[in-house]
Amino acid sequence: MTKNFFPIDPERVRQNAYLPVKLAELSKSNPEKALELLQAWGEGTKTIKKLWDEVIQYVGDTIQTSKEVQNENQSSRVAGITG
Repeated sequence: MTKNFFPIDPERVRQNAYLPVKLAELSKSNPEKALELLQAWGEGTKTIKKLWDEVIQYVGDTIQTSKEVQNENQSSRVAGITG
């Protein structure tokens, strides 16, 4: 049996990659909290895990695939044409 070895936890990589997306999402519903978390990230006072845990309390942990985003954008355009 082969064990996969990743020098960095893949979950942490995912969190690091999508934290800006989730902060942007949070900024639409709670701009003050988004700014607070962004400042903590920039100042290095909170870890990525801590920031992620806080942001998903507000916006959830769902991450759309690029295909889902593309389909959503197409639906919006069609609704604008027919609506």
